[in-house]
Amino acid sequence: MKLAIFLITLTSLAVSASAQGLTTLTKVSPIRMEVRQNTKNKSVVKATEAHTQERSLTIILQNNSNESFDGLVVKYWFFTRDPKGRNPAVLKQGEKTASLGPRSRDACETETVSSTYTREHTELERVNGQANNPQGNVAVKKVPASGRKIAGYAVKLYSAGSVVAEYYSEPGFKPMTGAN
Repeated sequence: MKLAIFLITLTSLAVSASAQGLTTLTKVSPIRMEVRQNTKNKSVVKATEAHTQERSLTIILQNNSNESFDGLVVKYWFFTRDPKGRNPAVLKQGEKTASLGPRSRDACETETVSSTYTREHTELERVNGQANNPQGNVAVKKVPASGRKIAGYAVKLYSAGSVVAEYYSEPGFKPMTGAN
């Protein structure tokens, strides 16, 4: 009974949408895109030291059809944020070209990008050191966070000027990659 009501509702929505001219068919792309992030962080023991992040992407393209695709363009972006996780910005963007034969697979690597940041921390500072008290009084100084952290990436695959596949590590990065 519930299935019948669901099918009737679905059919009536489809009929009303097509009557209003809202039905648009999109072609499913035969190209599959897989994105792998390669990470290298330099380990730091003290909070006062700078942290360096390095990232690159391996983009794997797989053609699941009997057609060849020449002139594919892979565009990619790396994004950073301030140490508090706000204000995303494009760190680096680039593009690679690729061609895929029938039922073939290809991989392309992006260049490695890096970003350095320092966490918020406190430092001890000597104040009023005297001969009879060489250590003096100690004051605590708060040092704000600085630099930018790598926040994520985006990849778009174009064939004949149209987007055929896209991937975003976070949905909020999509508007930063442009309309196409």
